[in-house]
Amino acid sequence: MKSKKFIETVLPKVSSVLVLTAMVLSSLVNVNAGVFIFGTDGRIVKRVEVEAELTGNSISGLTPSGTINSSYFPDSINNFVTDNSSVENLNLPAAVTELPYFLNNSAERRSSLVRDELSWIGVAVYTSQSRRIPVGTTVQFKNGGDTILSGTFARPVRNFEPFDTALVGRFTVPETPSTLDVGGLAEVQFYPTENRLHIDAGISELSQACTRITLNEGAAGQNGPVVASFTTITGQGTAGFYCSAEGNVILTPQQIVSLRSGNLYVVGLSSESPNGVRRGQLESSITNSDFTGDGKADISVYRPSTQTWYIQDSSSNQFT
Repeated sequence: MKSKKFIETVLPKVSSVLVLTAMVLSSLVNVNAGVFIFGTDGRIVKRVEVEAELTGNSISGLTPSGTINSSYFPDSINNFVTDNSSVENLNLPAAVTELPYFLNNSAERRSSLVRDELSWIGVAVYTSQSRRIPVGTTVQFKNGGDTILSGTFARPVRNFEPFDTALVGRFTVPETPSTLDVGGLAEVQFYPTENRLHIDAGISELSQACTRITLNEGAAGQNGPVVASFTTITGQGTAGFYCSAEGNVILTPQQIVSLRSGNLYVVGLSSESPNGVRRGQLESSITNSDFTGDGKADISVYRPSTQTWYIQDSSSNQFT
C-alpha cells in the first residue's frame, strides 16, 4: 500500500507549503511516479503528459532501462513543467553519481538523475511553458560524451484513466476547519474495460481520529450515499491523527456516469465529523485533448495495432 508511505513521507511536509509565487500559492507534491500541483482552491491542477521509454546497451552484463515522464500544467499561473525519471540496472562506475539528460541532442543540460546503487531517480521542476516537451522529442542520458540511455517522447498509453483528487477540509459539508490547504490525497484509477475504480487514499495531520475512508455519490457541496467503504488503517503521530485506505470498486453504469460528471467523491470520516474531515471530488486529472500543451484541443487518432497517436497540432496544423 502506497498510502502509508505517502502519509509518513509526504503529507507532514504539506503544512510547510511550497510557495512558488505570491499569486499561485500552490503546493507541489511528488508521490511515487507522479507529480501533483495543488491550486489555491485546493484542487489538483490538470496536466498534459508525455512519456519516453528508455533503453540502452548492456554495461558489464546489465542492460539499463527506465522511463521519463514530463507533465505540463497549462492552468497553473507559472506554466509548471515537471520531469520525473526512473532507471534500473544502470551499472556505471561508483565515481559516477549524476547522469544529465538532453533533448534532441541539444547542448542544453535538462537536469540530472541521482544514483541509489543500480537505481537512478530524478525530479526536475520548471516554471516556463517553453520547457514543456512536445510529442516526438528525443531524450538522451549521457555520461560525458557517451549516450547511456535514449528514447522518444509520446503520449502515454495506459489501460486506466486517472481521477486523482486532493482531500481538503473546506470541501466537506459542513466545512471542517483546517490550517492545511491540502490534508490528503487520493490516487484514483478507473479501468473502463472492467468498470473498476482503484483508490489509494491517505489523510494526515488531523485533530480528531479518522475512523474510515469511503467513496460516495454526490455533487460538490452536497452529501450523498456511500458507494463503498474501505478497510482503513488509522493511527496517531507527532503531527496528529492519520488514516489510509486502498481498495477496488466495480461501478454500475449510473455510477460511471457520475464519475465522469464529477459526482463521486472520496471522504475521510470521524466520530466527531460523520460527514467528513477531508473530502475531494473525483475529476479527470489530465487534459485529454491537449497533446501539445498550448491550452487548445488537438485533433488526434490512436491506432491500437501500432500503439501510435496521430496528432494535428492546433497551433501549427502539422501532423506528428
